[in-house]
Amino acid sequence: MLTLWFQHRCDLLIRPLDAAAIETQQRIADLFFANRLIPRAVQVREVVFPQ
Repeated sequence: MLTLWFQHRCDLLIRPLDAAAIETQQRIADLFFANRLIPRAVQVREVVFPQ
């Protein structure tokens, strides 16, 4: 089963998040918190690895 997953998975490009991506992720995190989907607010910039 694991072999099949590796054969059919998408190749993802791993790259640093730019400012626009961080802003988008922050809006999503804020929406999740506002709708009580996560228990506390998240500051995305605090959890992103520095470039």
